[in-house]
Amino acid sequence: MAPQVVRLSAPDYRLACSGVLRGVGATDEHADIVASNLMRADRRGVASHGLANLAIYIRAIQEGALDPAAAPEVARIDGAVASIDGRRSFGQVAGSLAVDLAASLAREHGMGTASVRDCGHVGHLGDYTRMLGEEGLIGVALANAAPLVAPFGGREPKLGTNPISITVPGSGGPDVAVDIATSATAASRLQQYLAANRDLPTGWAINGAGDDVVDPHALFKDDSLPLKWG
Repeated sequence: MAPQVVRLSAPDYRLACSGVLRGVGATDEHADIVASNLMRADRRGVASHGLANLAIYIRAIQEGALDPAAAPEVARIDGAVASIDGRRSFGQVAGSLAVDLAASLAREHGMGTASVRDCGHVGHLGDYTRMLGEEGLIGVALANAAPLVAPFGGREPKLGTNPISITVPGSGGPDVAVDIATSATAASRLQQYLAANRDLPTGWAINGAGDDVVDPHALFKDDSLPLKWG
């Protein structure tokens, strides 16, 4: 049976998503931040970083890896450089604090950097640099990830997908934006192919022998199957 498609308006999407998050312990403010990030990803066609991640966040809360009631805090500021302790909060909440802090430091010093540790999945990375672009600032965002990528020519997962996003404000025109993973694809897209029971494109994933894998079900049976380096 084909999955049923449900269409929601942006306000209904955010209301439904934030309601689920509040139900598992998030504050109203934090639930809205996370729901808005997921909604904007879906509206931009980046479904791998949209509502599909909600179940993953709930599971992380149930397993104790994510604290829905936690609030990130600024651990240190040294000139134009700041660090934030996420305290196992939602990545979107910690990421939004980092954007605000980096923007404030940039206005004061000409540039600003804010790093975040100990937080959950940050969601759609391009959302953060877009916010900085709207402030007239060049935004650069980097994120690490667990080893899932085989180095070029390798067969074992040694690197993260480690996404990168850059937004440069346009001068009288649209912003220039780059939002990529350093692997052949984002890891969360594999879940989409698995749910749709579709074969992966050749060149996305390999097995321990270095051979291409197109069956997404195999990826979730054998943790040694890495993504290819971009």
